[in-house]
Amino acid sequence: AAEKSLSLLRANPEQNASHLARDGPQSEELLKPIFMGCSTRNAKVVAISLGSLQRLIGIKAVPGSMIPAIVSIMGDSLSQGVDIQLKVLQTLLSLLTNYPDVHDELLGDALLLCFRLQESRIAVVSSTAAATLRQLVMFVFDKVVDLEKPGAKASEMSPVPTQLPDGSTESLHPSVKDAFSVFEDLCLLANSERPNFLKLQSLPKTFALELIESVLTNYHALFRKFCRELETEAEVFLMLLVKIISGEGDGETGSARPGWMRVLAMEIMRGLCSDAELLRVIWDQYDARSETSSKVFSSIVSALKRLATERPSLLGVSAQMSGVGVQTHTVESPSGGAAAYGLEVAGRVASVATATVSNVVGISGHESGLSVGASSMKLQCIDQLDKADSPIIPESYIYLLALQCLVSICEGFASFTFPVYSAMAVQRPRAAGDALITAPPALDLATLADAEATTHDLRVVGAMIDSGWPGLLSALSFYITTNLSDDLFADTLTAIQNLTNVAGVLGLRTPRDAFLTSLAKFAIPPGVVSSVDTYVEPPVPRTASVSDALGFAGLTSGPTQVPGLSERNMACLKSIISTAMYLAGSLGPTWFDILEVLQNADYVMTLKGTRGTQASTNRRLSVVPSGGTPRPSRIVSATNSPNPAASPNPGQPVARHPLLTELDPETIQLTINRLYDGTKNLDDDAFKDFVGSLCKLSREMVGMQASKSMELRVSESMDEVLTPGPPSALSPSAGGLSPMIGTARSSRRVSGMGASKPTRAGDYGIARLGDVALLNIHRLIYRNPEVAWTTVTTHLLDTLQDAEAPPPIRLQAAEVLDEILVVVPRNISSVGNSQGDIQGRVIDVLSQQVLLEGHVSSLSVVIDIKKLGLETLHKILQSSGHSLVVGWEAIFDMLGSVCQPLAIKSSPLASPSTPTPATLNPKSRLPPLSVTTSFPKGAVILVRIAFQSLTLVCESLDSLTPEQLRLCIRTLGQFGRQQETNIALTAAESLLWGVSDSIQAKRKDVEKEPVYSSLWTFLLLELQGLCNDSRPEVRNGAIQTLFRTLQLYGATLSLETWDDVVWKVILPLLDTLSISVKESAVATAVEMEPPTPTPANVLSKNPWDESKSLTLQSVGA
Repeated sequence: AAEKSLSLLRANPEQNASHLARDGPQSEELLKPIFMGCSTRNAKVVAISLGSLQRLIGIKAVPGSMIPAIVSIMGDSLSQGVDIQLKVLQTLLSLLTNYPDVHDELLGDALLLCFRLQESRIAVVSSTAAATLRQLVMFVFDKVVDLEKPGAKASEMSPVPTQLPDGSTESLHPSVKDAFSVFEDLCLLANSERPNFLKLQSLPKTFALELIESVLTNYHALFRKFCRELETEAEVFLMLLVKIISGEGDGETGSARPGWMRVLAMEIMRGLCSDAELLRVIWDQYDARSETSSKVFSSIVSALKRLATERPSLLGVSAQMSGVGVQTHTVESPSGGAAAYGLEVAGRVASVATATVSNVVGISGHESGLSVGASSMKLQCIDQLDKADSPIIPESYIYLLALQCLVSICEGFASFTFPVYSAMAVQRPRAAGDALITAPPALDLATLADAEATTHDLRVVGAMIDSGWPGLLSALSFYITTNLSDDLFADTLTAIQNLTNVAGVLGLRTPRDAFLTSLAKFAIPPGVVSSVDTYVEPPVPRTASVSDALGFAGLTSGPTQVPGLSERNMACLKSIISTAMYLAGSLGPTWFDILEVLQNADYVMTLKGTRGTQASTNRRLSVVPSGGTPRPSRIVSATNSPNPAASPNPGQPVARHPLLTELDPETIQLTINRLYDGTKNLDDDAFKDFVGSLCKLSREMVGMQASKSMELRVSESMDEVLTPGPPSALSPSAGGLSPMIGTARSSRRVSGMGASKPTRAGDYGIARLGDVALLNIHRLIYRNPEVAWTTVTTHLLDTLQDAEAPPPIRLQAAEVLDEILVVVPRNISSVGNSQGDIQGRVIDVLSQQVLLEGHVSSLSVVIDIKKLGLETLHKILQSSGHSLVVGWEAIFDMLGSVCQPLAIKSSPLASPSTPTPATLNPKSRLPPLSVTTSFPKGAVILVRIAFQSLTLVCESLDSLTPEQLRLCIRTLGQFGRQQETNIALTAAESLLWGVSDSIQAKRKDVEKEPVYSSLWTFLLLELQGLCNDSRPEVRNGAIQTLFRTLQLYGATLSLETWDDVVWKVILPLLDTLSISVKESAVATAVEMEPPTPTPANVLSKNPWDESKSLTLQSVGA
């Protein structure tokens, strides 16, 4: 038989291969000696026969009809030795790859040979068979891929009817049917079920899972195309994977799954989670379906969350996340004295002892935690399936895998969403003249065009986050508080930040706010804020004591470390700031939470919000590594890692994650400032939300401090009534807190910050509100007032008018408001019709500040607020008075208000118009206001400042209307009657004279002459009132101004005007002066004891006589 085969091969060497491959008698003759050789029990003959067969297959000289016989003869040879078995595997691989038309049962029989050899106890055979199986399974799916390639030849094989798992039947190409059958059986075998295609009784689950993982990783595109055929099998496999990871079913059959199986499932899951596109397909195929379908993605997230949190003690707790300088052990005693001191010392001794024992244990034992160096394996389990025994697996390896899965899921969301969002919202085409969008709003998934290729995927991502965010938040929040190495901490924080940003750009407010709230708690721990509230800097000892040398200095003094934020707290704060800057255009009311975090960060980093002293700056070491004392260096290297071996070269600097760099307070403060600078890029709606949130934050803090201030005043009153003696230790005057204040409302919703006993230097919200307003001054001017102007000014006015608010905050609100009001008029364009509206808004707000009513308990603060407002008015008149077109009425009201007594609430003071002396009558003299009313101390300065502004007004009277001039005259009359003599004299002699000249100049216009003649008469009547002033200087100055005016302009007056002057001004003035002379003489006689006749020379020296004489002389002239 062998000789005959050789003769066939030698007959025509050039055409033998194609000729022999045809079915015919020559094919049987050619393969007959090979089959005979394989049937012998001689290993050498079988090896030679298989070698010859392999060479014939390699040149494709074997007809297709002989393949079943070849598979059968190789199956009979499996009982031979190791060399024969390896030869069979080589021949099988060559046969199936060179003859791709092998399908259905024949393919199953060929694969069965490999599966049988894979179960061999001989390692080399088992590993070789496993490798061969991987190649053959991949080749089965490669044939399906080749069918879908462009330009592929049309198959001559007809489709085969195939029954699908749902009971339906569909015609499939034989190659597709083969792939479907193989994958279905692998899923069934992994689930310990009987296969339909492969004639196997069982298969190691690890090997089945490995093959399934390889198929899903390399051919996920096929699952999308042939989803209907394979989705059920994939669902079965995925849910099996979830079941293994969750630990469900352990013990149900009497034996628990080995630990390595769970680890292997997690390694497969890590590969799935790293493929973002595959996860979206899984969601689309299963979770997005009706309720009858399995929620695969949701189950994966739940399983990962359950796995992450099942052994907290193994992962430890991060000491950094609770801040530094926070007292975790406090001892309180209801009684004072030695007993309380003893308890306190005992508690501190216990703390020191506990810390010492912990340090010893940490040195001698294994420190809990999670790091890549200590928790990972050099070779993963899925690459060690050829080993008979399971490898040594670190106890924390599976939790490292779970963390990597969570991070990969979040990274997949971000890597797809961010470029699409940038293209759709930031880089979208703009019309000519449109500004570059740097803070775009969130996407509205409901309004996106369905025709866009990315719309469906964006909606899938949104649905995945909306469904899985509770589990993702829970797992990641747990991990970030454990004892992670620096690189894993940075990865976890990045994952949380990515999820927050993706949820934000997709308009998912609930998950976005939940992640921001979680980050806020990590950035500013409540314990740090409460420790800052109660922190008192310990006194510096003059000399070192023995207790210092022994390390027991803390037993007799307060904590030596200033409460502050750790490096990881600062990293979380940096992440919040970055997130806020990225989502600035879509945060809406959530700005309140972010601004609250920034306020609390400022409170901690600047030591209770005070920034004035260098000493406090020098002692602030807010960024401190966990454990130990603060170091002068800004940050420490990778000493926070649980695995010191992770840094192979301790002497060389280690490159750190960007989130863990630039974490010093100064850099963080600069970053926060950039966030506020970025408000210039917000659109009007977003800016309105930002300003509204800032005002809301300020309002809450001001209300809290107002409540604290009121309780303090009540406590002081109670102390004065109950303990009139020396102040006690708890008395506010002694620097302590009263019991009432101790129970006051002093907690914040996120961080726990409250109003500390010494009122803070100012309100953070008000200060930042001023910065933001000045940065956006054009927005305040030219946009609708509801965007920002109304919100900003209303809040500042409410604050400065709040009598219960602390005085420093009221003054701060006034200063910020005045700074805005001064800048606005300087930036108003004279072009357009908005000038008057804007000026009117400014003057209206300023008048509410200047006309502020005072309370009995806060008159000095009210005077200071009025002073700031009047100074602002003066600045406005200096810079923009010439361009004011509206608001003069309010300006004169403000200026005149300083000449009236302060309006005091809840005070039964007499009306300013009520005369005090009973002898006064309507024709009696008008004394200055200081005679009839009492002004609070310090109110005189208001008169001086207002008079400077009034002088500016009188220098530019041409722009005033007759009614405004009338108000100006009345205001000058009020200044003439107030208590400052020099100001009254200037108003009477100089300014009213200038107004008179201005009126006379305008009387030259014939059409306006009646109006200004009446106005001039009003000015004379105002002067007449000043001619009856009780001060001789003012009275005589007014008389001289009155008659000098009549002498200068009398020739221009009509007879009717002269008639009014004589009967309404001159004659009533003489009557009033005559009455005043008599009253003065009577008063002088009453004061003289015993009564004596008044000498003529005494009467002649009466100041009222001099005034009357001056008046008569002027009339005669």
